Order: sequence, then structure tokens, then C-alpha cells
Amino acid sequence: MRLDGPHPQILSPNFFVRAQAAPQLAIEAAFSTGRTNATVFWRSLGKAEFNTAQARSFPVRSDGVFHRYEIRLAESAAYRGVIFQLRLDAVPVGDKTAGVRLKSVTLGK
Repeated sequence: MRLDGPHPQILSPNFFVRAQAAPQLAIEAAFSTGRTNATVFWRSLGKAEFNTAQARSFPVRSDGVFHRYEIRLAESAAYRGVIFQLRLDAVPVGDKTAGVRLKSVTLGK
């Protein structure tokens, strides 16, 4: 995925999972962003928009090679209730040279 818009985001389809049933997010991705971190947001049932209270930043390797990243979303006090969408921000602003290749995104234990 190219990340060249004004605020590039990768959005999941809508889904339904209880936060306590899926405390950890696993992402298999190859980042080519020139950055050392990315941010994942989650949206709870009843929330109209994503917000920074429901987000976790995590370190990434921007070498274009696939790596597995495990993020303990349950460590956030805001991770509760029903989760129904995820968003990945790999860069804060558009960059025509930046990209991300996703192999898998899994919520689980």
C-alpha cells in the first residue's frame, strides 16, 4: 500500500470482538517508511471516530522485510467492551516513497 495521501491510514473492515477475548494484536508486515514506529487505533462500539485515547504506538523496522509485531492492546485502560474496527497509521503525513505490505493482522490471545 502506498502512503501518499494527506493523512494515509489503513482501515480494517468492520468486525465484532470483545476486548477481553482478544487482548493482543499480531501484525505481519513489511514497512518501508523511513520511520521507527507506527500506531494502531481501535474503535469501540458506539464510538463514531478513532481517537488517540484508543491507540498504541509500537516500534517497527523500516527495512522492507516482513516482521511480526505483537502489540498488547489490553495494556491500555481504554481497551474494553466491543471492538469493531482497527486503523494503522504508518506515517503521520503522506509520503510518495513510503509503503507497507501487510501479510496478516490478527486479534487474539
